[in-house]
Amino acid sequence: MAGWDYLTVDLVDTTNNMIDAATAVTTGRLHLSAARDTRARLLTGDPLATGYFRFELGRQIAAALLSMDAHVIAVYEEQDVPEAEDTSPASASFDEPLRLFIEVEHETPVLRTVIDALNEALSQTIGELLPQPPSGYIEAIVIDDHNRRLLRPRTNGYHPAPILLDSRALRSEKLTG
Repeated sequence: MAGWDYLTVDLVDTTNNMIDAATAVTTGRLHLSAARDTRARLLTGDPLATGYFRFELGRQIAAALLSMDAHVIAVYEEQDVPEAEDTSPASASFDEPLRLFIEVEHETPVLRTVIDALNEALSQTIGELLPQPPSGYIEAIVIDDHNRRLLRPRTNGYHPAPILLDSRALRSEKLTG
């Protein structure tokens, strides 16, 4: 599939930009002087740096999905389930996949191709930074009319609703407001 290879190669530059943007945002939020300081913190497993980085990278991926597929309505990230009221959940590690919920009008084969290509490019790019590269950096769950309930909090054992990363509605609000 020659087009697939071209798409993946083209997305490596895009994912490099996503990682650079997530690193820059994390550097700013942590009030660090250089991106290399942030990368060092990520590689040593600093939970605050990892949390900021993962959230911003999720936002970058959401923006890419919204721009690449007109049927994508919104992208959410799964929230951690608290272990107990008096303890906080374990922080996700830098190399752990992002679990994204991608809300669509209707799913198309193109969306899966875009997700797979983005996943491959991210795994390749992030893999260059890690001793053991991840096999996939995006766990995508496509949400349509049949499984929209996954976007709601569940009452049987507390499970919070996913966090909205980006949507067409947010983009419209920014343009009009």
